[in-house]
Amino acid sequence: MHDPYAHITLSAGTILFEEGDAGDYAYLITRGRIEIFLRRDGGEVRLALRSPGEIFGEMAILDFDPRSASARALEDCELVPVSEAQIRQRLSESDPVLRLCLGVVMARYRETVTLLREHGIAARHDLPQPAAPSPAARADFDAAITAVVLERELRRALDRQEFELFFQPIVRLGTGILAGFEALIRWRHPERGLVLPGGFIAVAEESGLIVDITAWVVSEIGRVLPEIMRVGLGNAVAVEGPLFVSINVSGHDLARATFPAWSARC
Repeated sequence: MHDPYAHITLSAGTILFEEGDAGDYAYLITRGRIEIFLRRDGGEVRLALRSPGEIFGEMAILDFDPRSASARALEDCELVPVSEAQIRQRLSESDPVLRLCLGVVMARYRETVTLLREHGIAARHDLPQPAAPSPAARADFDAAITAVVLERELRRALDRQEFELFFQPIVRLGTGILAGFEALIRWRHPERGLVLPGGFIAVAEESGLIVDITAWVVSEIGRVLPEIMRVGLGNAVAVEGPLFVSINVSGHDLARATFPAWSARC
C-alpha cells in the first residue's frame, strides 16, 4: 500500500500494476514515462504511452472493474497517487450528465481493450509520441496536482494534530465587556508555518474533509472550554453572563441529515 502522504518514485522497468489487479489509485505523472500494455501469446501489446502532465490508472476506480492492462515505468518516474476516495468524492458531486458521459467513455474504452485481447493483435512499439499538453490542459494538471497534494497534507494534518484554534474575543458594544469568543482555525504546517483558512478551506470543502475538520474543531472546543469558563468565573466583572464560543460551519456540514442532532449534542 502506498504511503498516503508521499510521492512515488519508480526506476525504469518497474511494474506498477498488472492486468486484473484491483484499482485503488490513479496516478498523475510529474516526471518520466509510463507504458500501458497487455501480455498476449508470449508477447506484449502496447496500448499507450503516458507522459508528464497526464493521468493513468483511473479506469479501475471510475467503473469498479479490475485493471484492464498493466503499467510499467519506461524510465525513472515520479508519480502523485490519487486515491479512490479522492476521485469518488469529486465524482459524486459532479453533474449527472458529466457522469453519464464519463461512464460511456469508460465502457467504450473497455470494449476496445477487449477486442485487442480477443483478436490477439501483435505487439506494437511504433505508437506515435503523445502530443505535449495544451496550456489549458497543463493548467488543469497543475491545479489537480495542487489540490491532490494539499488534500493529502490536510489528511496528515488531521492525523498528526497540526491544526490549532485561536479564540477571538467578542464584546458587547454597549459595555465593552467580554461576552464570548469566535473559534478561528489555523494550520501549523511543518514547512510553511502558520497557514490561514484561505489557504486550505476550499480544498477541504471540495474533498469533503471539511466535515472531519469541523468535528475536530468541536472536539477541541470541548477540551478547552472548561478552562475558559473557569477563567471567566474568576473574573466576573470582566465578563457578561455565561461565556459562549461560536464556530464557522460549511455547507457540507449543514447538508448532513445528522447535523441538527449532532450540533444539539455539542
